[in-house]
Amino acid sequence: MNIDKQLFTKNITKMNASLCWHLLLLSLLLILFQAFQSELLFQRNSINEGQLWRILTGNWVHTNYYHLLMNLTGLGFICLLFKDHFSIKHFYISLFMTTIAVGLGLYFFSPQLMWYAGLSGALYGLYIIAASAALKNKDYIASIPILIAIPAKLIWDSQHNDLIDSSAELIGAPIATDAHIYGLIAGIMLSIFFALSAIIVSRRSH
Repeated sequence: MNIDKQLFTKNITKMNASLCWHLLLLSLLLILFQAFQSELLFQRNSINEGQLWRILTGNWVHTNYYHLLMNLTGLGFICLLFKDHFSIKHFYISLFMTTIAVGLGLYFFSPQLMWYAGLSGALYGLYIIAASAALKNKDYIASIPILIAIPAKLIWDSQHNDLIDSSAELIGAPIATDAHIYGLIAGIMLSIFFALSAIIVSRRSH
């Protein structure tokens, strides 16, 4: 029994370290993508002309390096807070789905927005998914504050335009709050999907 417990603990530790390494690799890729900003950012006119990849890749580039640093910090906190609850597989599925959701949401439901860059919308979704997983694992310290803070921040931002303007000045572009909303919605939907999938798998195994 002790040997099995030690192996389980060792595997969990290895998985956690691997997630952090994957987040580091992703951070390096985002820094690299910044060199191709004009070719990758979300541009409505270019998308209309057939450059559909921009729906996805607009999330991967940033307006400037301050903007990039802010979002890389957000990725880093996922490692610090949720490495015990977020598997590599679920992270990549979540990352892909939230970035797609943000891009499609902006394209179809925010026609006034002509261009967009940044990972912040997807980060809202990733934090909701990770916190939901932590809540399922009864890590209330990591989960509950985040599950409260993310929606609360969106409400706060909507009522404090002066802070929005300060952030916009820092990143050199208006804050696309619509992207945050779409990311949040995607995070909630994916959290429900993962929870239901886990229930179905558990019932089948019994």
